[in-house]
Amino acid sequence: MNILRIRLFTLIFIFFCSTSFVIALYFGSDRINKSRNHFIRIFAPHVQKEMKSYDIGNKNWYVSGFSINSLSLNHRHYLNALLTVNLKSYDTTMSIISIPHFSLKNPKIHIWKDNLYVLDGDQPAIYIASINDVKHSGLVNNKYYFDMALPTDENSFVVRFLNRRNEFTLGRLDSNKLIEAPKLLQGKGDGIMSKDGILLTDNINRKIVYLSYYRNEYLVADQNMKLLYRGKTKDTVNVSKIKVGKPDKNGNVVMASPPIVTNKLAALYNNYLFVNSALLADNENRTFFNGSSVIDVYDIREGLYKFSFYIPDHKNKKIREFNVFGDKLVAMFEDQCIIYELARKYFK
Repeated sequence: MNILRIRLFTLIFIFFCSTSFVIALYFGSDRINKSRNHFIRIFAPHVQKEMKSYDIGNKNWYVSGFSINSLSLNHRHYLNALLTVNLKSYDTTMSIISIPHFSLKNPKIHIWKDNLYVLDGDQPAIYIASINDVKHSGLVNNKYYFDMALPTDENSFVVRFLNRRNEFTLGRLDSNKLIEAPKLLQGKGDGIMSKDGILLTDNINRKIVYLSYYRNEYLVADQNMKLLYRGKTKDTVNVSKIKVGKPDKNGNVVMASPPIVTNKLAALYNNYLFVNSALLADNENRTFFNGSSVIDVYDIREGLYKFSFYIPDHKNKKIREFNVFGDKLVAMFEDQCIIYELARKYFK
């Protein structure tokens, strides 16, 4: 009888230990999945050097464009205010430009080459003028609505808009005519949000990039909206982590929980894609990661990840926008504009 009890106790003990071990492995692996994302980054040394910092007062200033030697900033609420930064001397000039179109609903200024564009997808309207003669502008679109637009040529634009099925779609707007490219943006069956992303143009090499907010995908197309290839970012999130709630009484669909963003910000210049990722790599220090913004660099000629570097937080605030032009990276914080110089040896 004692032998049977001993054997029974032994079996129960083994079962308890085995079960506890499995549970420990489960929670341990779950913790690893939440804290690490199963990829590593290659950090290049001395990629950027801070050159100049400007106190811009508030977060309403944004980068509107670049010319050969200057950076342009515009104000969200004061459309006519233009702040110009000389990228050689770092001197600044504040000027008031005479834009006569005060009936616009949600305008944004974009400066490219010698042209100034006033973009308003809610109106809809796109005006173009010479930066040296802003008073005399021409209307190049008053027919098609959009929520994103970037020039690919003087009078041509790549735009993002909602199609009749209420889905994000890319298209080419040329001479007030819209040519849709319905197959470029591909979702994963999780609604409109799965196609949400960042639209970028490389006007040096006539390429268009669209980077997903919620998964590790980007596409590269030519200026005629022909797909060149679909690329992958460094992380392993290939399905958007989006939970869509039930429609309300008016048929509107709301999010059951906030979507998990994997790619927060991006910039594109001369075949290099710069991505501000939200995900921690396995070989990163969490404390350092939390105090900086990590930038992953991709060569879109080959679709390859090259290296990463950090932009430190400013006054405990992360970058809200960044742009790249030539060997300059411009980072916009809440109340600061900081210009960095990029080491040319990494971008050949």
